[in-house]
Amino acid sequence: MALNTNSTPNSLFDSLQGSQIITAPLSSQKEELTTVIKLTPKQYLAIKYPYINYCTKTVINWIKKGKLKGEQNPGGGWVVLFEPESNNKANELLLMLEASGEN
Repeated sequence: MALNTNSTPNSLFDSLQGSQIITAPLSSQKEELTTVIKLTPKQYLAIKYPYINYCTKTVINWIKKGKLKGEQNPGGGWVVLFEPESNNKANELLLMLEASGEN
């Protein structure tokens, strides 16, 4: 695996722009809501593995094998259903997006 040295904090923020942020029940219990971000495989890799050059096909294979939550949209593209943790950079970026009103 090669290191990707081109990733910067600005590119992580840029990778979240255009993603869909939804709040949905995690299970059949309607009182438990969680925030889920629909990311492209490329956006997911920029957030979770910024210094490793994984291919987007790898992320699609993870979705198909059930190792990662995701779905295929009607157009044939794939999205990762990303649930941000309370204390990570993705959640901080999500809060910044919500604060800027771009959702």
